Amino acid sequence: MKEIEHFYFGHNQGLDNGFRSMNYGIINCTIGGGMVEENYIPSREIRETYIRGNPKPYFHSADLKPVELKLTFGFENFHTGFTPDDRNRALRDLSRWLTKDYYVPFGVAGSDKMFYVMYVGESELIHNANSQGYVELTLRTNAPWAYSEIKTKEFTFDPTVQSEIHFENIGDLPIEPELWFKVPFSSDVADVSIVINNNTDNIFKFEGLLSQEEIYVHNEMKYIESINTPNYRYDNFNNNYLSIPTGNNTIVIQGIENLKMKYQERTYLIY
Repeated sequence: MKEIEHFYFGHNQGLDNGFRSMNYGIINCTIGGGMVEENYIPSREIRETYIRGNPKPYFHSADLKPVELKLTFGFENFHTGFTPDDRNRALRDLSRWLTKDYYVPFGVAGSDKMFYVMYVGESELIHNANSQGYVELTLRTNAPWAYSEIKTKEFTFDPTVQSEIHFENIGDLPIEPELWFKVPFSSDVADVSIVINNNTDNIFKFEGLLSQEEIYVHNEMKYIESINTPNYRYDNFNNNYLSIPTGNNTIVIQGIENLKMKYQERTYLIY
């Protein structure tokens, strides 16, 4: 991460409402020579209990911790404009993103990884009294892994037969996607099912949906909404939220006219 100069806050997918370091004359840099230190994988804490008289502890779990990214941002010139309103514009615009009270998207240009971060601890501004210098700070992530950029897949099916799609999860953890799907036109009460790798013990299933009903499911947050009806659909769901394992998967779908999946892959490799 530290060998790549430019970074961004906000999603790096062509949106113009984020922060791009190249627009401000700021670079992601390393001060000093020698080897560069990087985060490799998240730190881990072992939870265990000692019993009197037994030197061997009882193991409970090994918990991963959110990552802290220690970074240095170098400024070509704090003053990037030619009017009084532009004074310290680069510093001020960067500070607005760093001081938000929620985790914001962050990444470096050219990398397939991103994080959701919040500034923590103290910051140091070191400069030459001529509007040139650098800021040292720590960004804490919201989870012990890196994310891919947001990805979207859309499918159309013949709802009268089983349809099969192939899905590769290249991350280190299962994907719990957001789903939007539409029930086909029918006079009968509709059932919807999704089965991964023929694992019928963990089938994702709705029963008794209406003709042309549109459903939204956030599998990670365990949230369900009927978009175009006032119906409460938790009682129609079998409570097996969709989780797509790592590697190559075969997904069998029935009872759906179209499907949209929105997701991010997750990896333990932070570098």
